[in-house]
Amino acid sequence: MRLIDTDAIPDKSYWCGDALSEAIETAPTIDAVPREKYERMKENAEILSKACSEKEYVVRCKNCKYWEQEGTKGICKDLYGFGRYWKPDDYCSYGERGEADDEQ
Repeated sequence: MRLIDTDAIPDKSYWCGDALSEAIETAPTIDAVPREKYERMKENAEILSKACSEKEYVVRCKNCKYWEQEGTKGICKDLYGFGRYWKPDDYCSYGERGEADDEQ
């Protein structure tokens, strides 16, 4: 489908039959999405595609080697965890898989 700029066509009052067809065929086209926006969208899609192919898996606190369970929560024994309590499904960028989880 081709989008046309009808505002660029002179005097539309006489349009009928072949004149209408010719006016539509020769009308200038317009972009449905501005070219700059399309290019940005295309670049973002490529970045996302690359990021998805280079994914890194998250280490949940319950699977981390620094994790010690205490009741319904646990404590992080890593330097960056500052001994804070965390939920088992939390995660951080410092997480490292425990030895028992390496096999999974």
